[in-house]
Amino acid sequence: MNQPQNGNRNPAPRKPNQRSKKNRNRAKKPDPILFWGDPAKLPVPEAINASTPDPQAVVRSLGTAPIPGTPAEPYFAVIYSRAAGLASVLGDIASAELKSKAKSTPSS
Repeated sequence: MNQPQNGNRNPAPRKPNQRSKKNRNRAKKPDPILFWGDPAKLPVPEAINASTPDPQAVVRSLGTAPIPGTPAEPYFAVIYSRAAGLASVLGDIASAELKSKAKSTPSS
């Protein structure tokens, strides 16, 4: 039997003026300025405070770690504290960057 390799016995021929869904979706991208608005009209962001007094609070609220036979909590506590410290440093850097941009941008 002579069958096509792709498994379709009678593929429907496409009409000459019919576009595929891929091309149809590609043609309808909205203008980002019209969709999101003008970035110049956005308010100046406030300083970022990423520090927390208890970085393990959310994880502790979920219960104990599902690792049987291992006291994993101390190891996870170190990881959570380290991640919170890194987030705090990144927040400080972002705040410093915002402050430097605010100083260099002339007020209108």
